[in-house]
Formats: sequence, structure tokens, C-alpha cells
Amino acid sequence: YQRLIKLLWNEQRFDEAFTYAEQARAQTFLDPRGNPWLEYESPDFSPLVREEQSLRRRIAGLKRAERRAQDKPTDQTNQALVDRLHNQLQETNRSYDQIVTQLKQVEPEYASFISTDSTTIQQVQQDLLDGDTTLVKYFILNKEAVAWVIDKDQAALVALDISYNELVDQVGKMRAEIESRDEDLSQAAALYDSLFRPLTGHIKHANIIIMPHSVLTYLPFAALWDAENQRYLVEDYAVSYAPSASVLRFAQQKRNPDQNRIVAVGDPDGEQIAADLEVQAAANAFGATAKVAQDATETLVVEQAPNADFLHLAAPGIYKPFGSLFSSIDLRADDQNDGKLEVHEIFGLNLADANLVTVSDSAAELNVESNGEEIVEMNRAFHFAGAPAVVSTLWQVDDDATAELIGTFYASLRDGMTTAEALRAGQLKLLKESAKSDPFYWSAFSLFGDYLGEGQVQMSAPPAAALGTTNAITSENEAAAAAAAETSATETTSSTTIMDVSEVASGPGRIDTSIASNSATTGEENAEAANAEAPAENSDLSGPALFEAANTFCNGFTIPVGLVLLAGIWQRFGRKREDEE
Repeated sequence: YQRLIKLLWNEQRFDEAFTYAEQARAQTFLDPRGNPWLEYESPDFSPLVREEQSLRRRIAGLKRAERRAQDKPTDQTNQALVDRLHNQLQETNRSYDQIVTQLKQVEPEYASFISTDSTTIQQVQQDLLDGDTTLVKYFILNKEAVAWVIDKDQAALVALDISYNELVDQVGKMRAEIESRDEDLSQAAALYDSLFRPLTGHIKHANIIIMPHSVLTYLPFAALWDAENQRYLVEDYAVSYAPSASVLRFAQQKRNPDQNRIVAVGDPDGEQIAADLEVQAAANAFGATAKVAQDATETLVVEQAPNADFLHLAAPGIYKPFGSLFSSIDLRADDQNDGKLEVHEIFGLNLADANLVTVSDSAAELNVESNGEEIVEMNRAFHFAGAPAVVSTLWQVDDDATAELIGTFYASLRDGMTTAEALRAGQLKLLKESAKSDPFYWSAFSLFGDYLGEGQVQMSAPPAAALGTTNAITSENEAAAAAAAETSATETTSSTTIMDVSEVASGPGRIDTSIASNSATTGEENAEAANAEAPAENSDLSGPALFEAANTFCNGFTIPVGLVLLAGIWQRFGRKREDEE
């Protein structure tokens, strides 16, 4: 998928690149090592789902049998058996494909766990976004990254000058600085400059949905530091997250009318006074009774969940990167349950009336092999159970700070804010207090899924200080590139036009060929036009000079030898120019 997306990007096929980035995300969920759905069964499943599971098991068995039959020595191979198994496997695969096709129609969310889904930019604009929200989807390649910036009216693809290894290093260092309460903001500033500043010229709204990829799942974007304006990202934007457009679509479809019913459970050990205060603050916001200590049981959560608009769990969330089916929320045990509410059990909860689940004491350590899938899977389990939105934490936070943030969060929800803006209100309350202004106290909280809830958007646009501009064009070459970009013919790739955003941002002397119009242009043509008008920098010979030197050199040789030498020199020059572009 990385090579395919890179190829489509180079060919300016931005919409197709987005669709395949969505498929790549879906493919991650289908990995048997990271897909709990492949092992989960429920008596509540429909006959069609049970048939799909039966066929999937039969396919796995036939594949094993065929492989064993083929692996025998040639003189012992039963070719008739091999052929019969092969035919049975093909027939079963055809039946399975038919079942999956039916499931996509009648149970699309279930189908998303067992098949790839293709979502287009047009579908995102038409079905997922309101007029006050911008979606930012990241995709990390080996030596660089890209980001789609999409709102209701336009879309752009932006190249980011940072490699996968650099991201792993910088995200890890930023997390370490925050969790140790280090006042050094250099990593937060570097990541803002690499990941977000290049996008600000395309972001018109203060509500943003971030779709992180790979190691970015562990990054608290709210704590990115804009050193130029001396502000955290959360001061200008209300941030929410989603792993993919298809997951966001299913989450938004689950939104329910609020009846302000809350089930608030926490402090299962009965030893954390501040955790009691947090649960009480959540319950008080809606006139409910907190369930703490011996009452904070897994059984109570399972039984009370169907009655909740808001389910608040102030209990440790334990992520297991390589066994996400058994990641858990640790509650109190009783004679009916062991107290560990595991992901495979969360899938089976009845949260059909819920609008929000909050897990306020979870912690996820950065793991480059799992790339945050353990976080995604727990959230998806809550989504599938019925909750359109999930708030969780990236690390365990100070109890007093959590109690204060949660109290403000729920009070803001009750007063009509969107879920994303309510969480931001809680974060800003701590940020304005000198004793709790450090990102450690507030930036761990992340909202996944439905960002609106029952509220009305109050933030329509970021303040002027946050609105970025594209990089200044100073050199003659860059000016030529800009002129070529402005005058080049546009080409439409789909019903939704996409801006040419072949810019490589962050880094001195980079060319920004972004165009402030709703049309797609060919960045490579722009670069070639620029090279035709100005001598190439960082090159010993310009195009005409190269030909003159080659011809002079070839005068003393026969024509064939001269042509061979000229071709070799031109090939080397072409490769060098391509690398520079």
C-alpha cells in the first residue's frame, strides 16, 4: 500500500490515493494477529453472520489440508486429493464472497471487520463533515509522510518532510518529556512544525478530526506547541480522532438523543480518594449516584450499561499490544465476573442508547510493532457495542487534575457544547491554572468517534494567529515554479476537485506549489516548467550547457560513440534532476 500510494501521489491521483489509504487502514484490522473480531462469536449474531464465520473456518481448514497434501514428496502426492481440495476451496471462497457481499448491505459494520472498505473523498465531504469541521488524514511512508486536508468544500494533499524513523524518535521523546513533566517543549514544537504548520493554510475551521496513522496514534496532538505564536494546538482547535473514515461513519450513525442518564463507576480498590471525587463529579453533573469501591463491579457495568447515555469508568485500562482481544478495564470482581472487562466482552455490551463512554485511567505505551492498534481496537469494541464516542487517556493522569477536567467536561456537555468542544473546555481549564498547566495533566485525554454529540458547534474558525500561510517563495527558481503553477492548465480527476498540494513543507528553501483554488494540477509539470525558465540549482550544468559540452566532447569521436556518451550523461542528469524534484 505504501508503494501504491506513493505512485498515485506522484501521478497527482490524490482521490485514489486517499481511497487506498483507507483500504490500507482496513487491511490492518484484517490482520489475524490484530483483529479480535476473527475470534469473537456471540449468540446474538444473525444467521448470516454465523454462516460467514462457519465458511471462514472451513476455508482455513481447507487451506491447511491442501498445503499438507501439496507438501508431500512427489512420489507420495495424491494429485486427485490435491485437485479435489483445490476445487472445494475455490467453491467455498465463492460462497464466502457472496455472504460478505450480502453482509455489506445488511450488516455493514460487521462486514468492515472482515473485508476492506473503500471510502472516497466525495463520500467524506457529503456524509461525514459539517460546514464547520476539517478532517486531517495522515499516512506515513518510509522517508516522508502525507496528509489529506478535507472540508466540505475542498480537499488537499500535503507532503510532509519527515520520515517514519524520525517520527518514532520524536513522538517517543515528546511522550517522555510530557510524562516526566519536563518543561522542554522542543519536541512538541518540532512535531508541530513537521506535522501541522504545513497544513494550517488549508484549515479553515477550528474543529478538526485527526486520522492518525502508525506511530501517530500515540501522539497527543492537543499538546503540539506552536513556538511562533507561543500556543498549544488545543488553544486554537477542538480536536477529535478516528482511525478511518468508515469507522467514523459507523460511529456517527449511532448518535442518540441525550436523556442525561449517566452510569459513573470507579475506584474499584476503594483506595483513591481523588478517583472517588472524579466519579462523583461526573455523576453530579447529571444528578446521579456514583458507584465506587465495592459497588464498582464488572457485573454492575454490564447490567447498567443499557440504561446509560454516558458511561464513565474511572478504572485502569490495560492495553495489550499483541493480544488486544484481552486488553481490559480493571473493575472489582464478584461471584459473577472476574472484574476484568476485556475487549471481547466489550463487543458484547449493550450500549445501544449510549452517546459516550469515558475511560479516564487508561495508559498506552508507545510500541512500534503494534502502532497503536490496541487503542483502536478497544475503541472500536465500544463503538460496535453502540457508543458513538469514546474518551480515553494515553497515560495515567493525576487524580485531582482528572477530577477537575472531568467535572468541566460533563458540565459543558450538559450546557450544550459539542463533545469535542466540551473536552477542550476541560483541558483549557487546567491549562489556565499554573499548578496544572503542564501538558501532563490535560493532554492525555483523547476523543474518538462522534465529535458533535447533541451539542451545537460554537467554534467556527481558528483565531488569526493560528491561520498559517504557505511558505514564502524567495528564490528565482521558486518564483518560476509559482508562476508556472498559477498558469498551468488544471485537470479534474473526479467530481470533487483537489488542490495541487505537492508541497514539501517544513525545511528551508522548500518549494510550496499549493494553489488556493478548487482544482487539481500536475505538480511535475509545474516543476518542469520552472526548470525550463531558470537554471537548475545544485547542479554543475544546466540543460543547454550540458548539450553544448556533450556535443563539443563528441566532435572527436564517431557519431555512435558520441550518442552513447551523450545518452549516458543525459541519463545521469535526468536521475539527479528527478531526485532534486
